[in-house]
Amino acid sequence: MPPPPMGGPPPLPGLAPRQLVERVFEAVVLAPPNMPGNTPSASWEVENHVDIVELAGVISELFSSPRQPIVIEGVSQKELFNKIRAVPGNETMEFDAMTLSANPAAWTSPEGIIYMGVDSPDYSDNGQLDVDKIRSTIVHESLHYSSYQHVGFQAETDLGATNLNYDEYVTDYFAHQVFTKMFPGAAYKTGYFTKDLNNNFMQWGGNLAKFMVDSGHVTHQELAGSYFGTGKLKALPEPLVSKWKAFAKQKSRPLKF
Repeated sequence: MPPPPMGGPPPLPGLAPRQLVERVFEAVVLAPPNMPGNTPSASWEVENHVDIVELAGVISELFSSPRQPIVIEGVSQKELFNKIRAVPGNETMEFDAMTLSANPAAWTSPEGIIYMGVDSPDYSDNGQLDVDKIRSTIVHESLHYSSYQHVGFQAETDLGATNLNYDEYVTDYFAHQVFTKMFPGAAYKTGYFTKDLNNNFMQWGGNLAKFMVDSGHVTHQELAGSYFGTGKLKALPEPLVSKWKAFAKQKSRPLKF
């Protein structure tokens, strides 16, 4: 019998060579944000919109992370800004009194305190308090708070990389899951969207984390374990990262992998 050809034996009679089947990524579609106006929101209290004790329990339950009491303070937007500016390296920041929506609406400090700038225009829609936006922001910041040393993947996120903000996108991915469990039927509202070359909103940023899981790069448990427990990011490798980048800057073509 002659030796088989180089490259291995031929397929058995009647059996075609196996073909790799491309999968199509099923992106989560959320409404892009309405840009806030420039009128301060009416005063509101955190405890009137979110049960913080329940929130801490849901985070621990969904991600098998240690339960942490969440600390939130409602302050004015100007007071919030001053808290951020007090961090070394931020001394030259200037509060924009002319365009209030240009200033941060919430922030989680390295010490583990969430500051909500309750009078920010972000929390209103057409002159009325936007309860879904308030709740969404509280949940999002509480994920930051509960993450590794309150900073999650911040140390390993390259803020100069377009549409690849791992820390914020993973935070929003987990926050959306928490929000959906706590407020079924409500709309999770976020500003974390990828953008095209003209700065238009394209894909919800949380889809980056979903793609990391759906592609088999990490499991949900592995992603949660590193976000909450170690802060060590397992970034997407090639060719997956290039596929994500191409997908993130448009919304007419599916992501195939």
